[in-house]
Amino acid sequence: MWLTNQQIPLWMKPEKSKVIVYERAYEDVDGTYMEPGWKINWVSMVECGKDVDPTVLNWMFQQARNNEFNLHYQVKKTDYYMGSQEFHDFAKATGLRSNTAT
Repeated sequence: MWLTNQQIPLWMKPEKSKVIVYERAYEDVDGTYMEPGWKINWVSMVECGKDVDPTVLNWMFQQARNNEFNLHYQVKKTDYYMGSQEFHDFAKATGLRSNTAT
């Protein structure tokens, strides 16, 4: 997202922040996890070779709260979730992880 979203500050560039931030979505065509046809969107932030810096993590939390988006984030290679109840239910049902392709 750093390349496509001008709202993300320079210090969030992956080489500096040591995280990659990207948008993700899942449309449940057949109703496996949600109502058929429902779509859920979220942003993922994953560590790249070192533990996430608290400043980076705090900035992402603030962005998720202020802009009301679902957030999947990684701390010490463990996945966490912040957002709507539907997102939490989806993450639990799918075992959503940083390497889950959707």
